[in-house]
Amino acid sequence: MDGLLGKSQPSKETLKEYGEKLDELWNKRKLHGTLLTLHEAVKEDNARIIAFLLDSLKSGGHSKTTKKILLAKFQKDKTALHVAAEWNSVQALTVIREWAEAVTPTFTHSLLHSQDKESETASQLVAGGGHRKVVKNLWIWTENIQIN
Repeated sequence: MDGLLGKSQPSKETLKEYGEKLDELWNKRKLHGTLLTLHEAVKEDNARIIAFLLDSLKSGGHSKTTKKILLAKFQKDKTALHVAAEWNSVQALTVIREWAEAVTPTFTHSLLHSQDKESETASQLVAGGGHRKVVKNLWIWTENIQIN
């Protein structure tokens, strides 16, 4: 799917329809599938799939759901940002960062400071993992927040 999204962009109607469905599933507390899809796309570094999911929510005006999904903890209490850091998914990290910054600066701060069940932030999680590009990106992101 990631490859297809690179060749062809979905219509506005498709994005809105998919966003409505994601929001409906989230509000019915049937979030397992949504988070599983997001986390699997992050693990595989499929930035276009991640962007599609988040663009779909945006097209329907579901910013609250977008925030909740990005902060939601799944599989060992990890957010999508934790998964991107753990799996060295640089493209996924970039998309998550863009979306977090588009929401609000305070949201970005919350996401960067979110902890997993081991009480580790995404930055702490990768610090010992040798994922230099992810560490560098997280460091720059954190530094920019502190400056602003």
